Amino acid sequence: MGGSRSARAQGIASVPDERGWLDRYVLPAIGKLPVSDVRANHVRGILEEVTAKGLRRASVAHVRGVMKRLFRAAGEEELIEADPTQFVRVPKTREVKKARAILTDTEFAKFIACPTADLELRMLAPVARCEGGMRAGDLIRWDWAQIDRVHFAECTVPRAKTGTPQALSIPAVLAPFLRTWWERQGNPESGPVFPARRGPRAGDFRQGRGAS
Repeated sequence: MGGSRSARAQGIASVPDERGWLDRYVLPAIGKLPVSDVRANHVRGILEEVTAKGLRRASVAHVRGVMKRLFRAAGEEELIEADPTQFVRVPKTREVKKARAILTDTEFAKFIACPTADLELRMLAPVARCEGGMRAGDLIRWDWAQIDRVHFAECTVPRAKTGTPQALSIPAVLAPFLRTWWERQGNPESGPVFPARRGPRAGDFRQGRGAS
């Protein structure tokens, strides 16, 4: 699409998440059009198509958002006179909200003991369940330097939501799992407890976006 190169130069599509929305849904539909030829009906068609594919309303809003930022950049460079996204709203969808599933103690024990389940998930689960209700944001920021690596009796939890670290005891049921996990990583003095496993950040702290 004409003008997309200048938008990328401004960093509009450099973020991996936005690059994904562009590559999967936007560029296949309007990528060959001059940016000045894109109209509201093109934008509406893209949003209706991704809605028909079953994307959740929040994801459809992300697709609209990346288009809006793209055309805003084009407008700032005087490549277009009007932003075609301003005339198009995110389509209404009927979403069925599922109740959150919480494992019973028996189900949880069966999951932890399952040899075919991912080892890291089997480690993340007891930590989140036993260590002060740690969230995903806390887990990916947890550093071995914040853990008593002698007795595995105490730790500091980096609360991502509040930004205030919290000192906690390590439950006796969790300590042996945590010690084994530490030894498996080579007894590090510091570094991520749950490092990234793939890509250029492998072995380093994970990025917050997309962590679940």
